Amino acid sequence: MSFLANLSSFYRSIFKKFPLITFQNPYPAVNEELNTKPVLYVSNWNGDPTSESMHLESLQWQTWIKLYDPEIILLSVSDHASPDQNMPFLQVVSHKVVLKNSLLLHLVNDEQILQTIAPWMSLLTGPIHIALEYSMYLDETNFKELQNHWFTKATWPLNIVRSLSKPLEKRKQLRILTEEKNLDADTIFEDAARAFSSLSSLLGNLTYFFDKDSPSILDISLFSHAELILHLPLKNDQLRLSLTSNKNLLELANRVRTLAGYSSYGSVLFDDD
Repeated sequence: MSFLANLSSFYRSIFKKFPLITFQNPYPAVNEELNTKPVLYVSNWNGDPTSESMHLESLQWQTWIKLYDPEIILLSVSDHASPDQNMPFLQVVSHKVVLKNSLLLHLVNDEQILQTIAPWMSLLTGPIHIALEYSMYLDETNFKELQNHWFTKATWPLNIVRSLSKPLEKRKQLRILTEEKNLDADTIFEDAARAFSSLSSLLGNLTYFFDKDSPSILDISLFSHAELILHLPLKNDQLRLSLTSNKNLLELANRVRTLAGYSSYGSVLFDDD
C-alpha cells in the first residue's frame, strides 16, 4: 500500500510541474441562426454581402433572396456539400432540403408570372446557356484561358484529368441539350444572338420585363447570365459581343446590380467542378 501511495505522490509531483492550461477555442461558435432560419447554400462566394457569387445559379438565387427574402441566410460551401452535387440548394427550418431544380417553384410563389416568363426564361436556359458552356469548355483557346486565369488551380495529376475530362463531359451534355451529334459553333452563337435580340425586343424601353415595378426572376436571371458573360476572360468573345450589342439589356443588368447592392465580384477564381 505504501508503494502505491508513494507512486501516487510521485505522479502528483510530476503533474504539478505541468499544470493544466485551458486555451480559448480558436474556432467560432456555431451560428444558432443556422438552426432557426432557412439557409441558401451557394457556391464561389466570399461571404461579403456586397459581392457576387461567380456561380451562375448561385448568383441568380443570391440576388433573388437579397431583393425579396432577406431572412434567408446565405452561406458559401463547396459544391460537394450539395446532396445531388448541384448548387445552390436551400435548407428550410424543418431541415427539408430544396434542390436546385426545385428552387424556382419554391421561391417564386406566383403561378401567373411563372407561366408568363416560361418561354422567355427558356431563351436564357436554352440557347444562351448552351453558347456560354460552349464558349467556356469547348473553345480550346477560351478553355485554356479559363484554366490559367479563372478556374481554381488543381494539383497534378488532377489538373491533367480535368483538362481532358471536362470538355468531353460538356460536349456530351450539349449534344443532349441540342439534340445534335455534331455541335456547330456558328449555329450555337447565332441562336444565342437571336435569343438576346428577342429579349431586347421584349424589354424595349421598359425598366423591367413586362413593365413590372421591380425585377422578376426573368430580370434577375438575365442579370446573372450577363454578369458571368461580361466577367469571363474569354479571348473568343462572340457571346459577349452579342450581349453588348443590346444596350437595354446591359442597362437592365446594371439596374439589378445596383438594386441588390453589389459592389464587387465575389472572387477571382472558381472551381469548375
